[in-house]
This record gives sequence, C-alpha cells and structure tokens, in this order.
Amino acid sequence: MCNRFGACVMALFALAVSGCGGVDSMVVVPPDHLATFDRIRLLEPVVTSREQESEDIAMNVKLQKQAADELRSMLADKKIAPSPDAPMTLECRIEVVYGSRALRYWSDGGAGTGYIRTLIQLKEADGTVRYATKSEAKLAVGVLGGSMEKVAGNTIQESVEDFGLRL
Repeated sequence: MCNRFGACVMALFALAVSGCGGVDSMVVVPPDHLATFDRIRLLEPVVTSREQESEDIAMNVKLQKQAADELRSMLADKKIAPSPDAPMTLECRIEVVYGSRALRYWSDGGAGTGYIRTLIQLKEADGTVRYATKSEAKLAVGVLGGSMEKVAGNTIQESVEDFGLRL
C-alpha cells in the first residue's frame, strides 16, 4: 500500500502511459548440444511494420539499431565476437504493428491495439536452426493511448536477454 496518495497516482500513471501487459517469450527450437564457439556471423536485424508513414519507418530504423546494439552487447557478455566468416549465423526478425494511439485511448482494447513480435535464431551454415526463441508483447490500452515505442523497446531488450540465457 502506498504511503502517499500522490506517489500512488504517479506510479499508476507511469504504468498506464507505458502500456499494459508483459513480454511473452518462448523457446521455438531448444539449444540442443550447441558447441562452444567464440565467433558468430551477426546479420543486421530486420524490422517490418504494417504502417508505412514516415514516422513509422523512422521508428523501424530506431528499433533496428536498438536490436543490433542489444545483440552485440549480449554477444560481448558471452565473449562471442561477430565475424563475417563464422560457422554459425545469428538473425533477428521483428514485426511491429503500431496501431492507433487515439483508438487505444478511447477503447478498452481491440481497436487500435499495437503489438511487436520478435524471432531470434541461431543457424548453421546450411540453414539448420540450432536454437530459436520468439517473443510478443501487445499494447491494447493505456492512459493517453500508451507508448508503443516503449513497449517495443522493452520487448526487444527482454527478447535478447531471454535468448542469451540459453546461449
């Protein structure tokens, strides 16, 4: 229970503006007998969105950069160096629907819902998937329509962290 009414209101407001719901992650292909390796071919993340307005395309570029940075950081923590001639390839695909902030503001979910889905895969040179995870988060409601940018950023960060736990 909050000691101060103002602190409670601010905490609830921050939660509502950022959106509701967490990131749902699952292992698609379990990491079965992955050999230890110190190099990996890191492909540039691919971000697509249904919306194609200039601000949406700019957001896609921002999310692509964030995903690349998160993946590089995770690999560095694992002492794995990106290398163009490595035997294994790491790829990340992100699909975003930004939805309508105005519709989220006026409805209780459904209309205007935004979502982000990620798929991170570790593949052998022949294309065989050796390990893969996927994640999804939705933004259906929120004060002032919520922030899809915040939900997407958090999802990318949590998706990479989850993938890295088993690598």
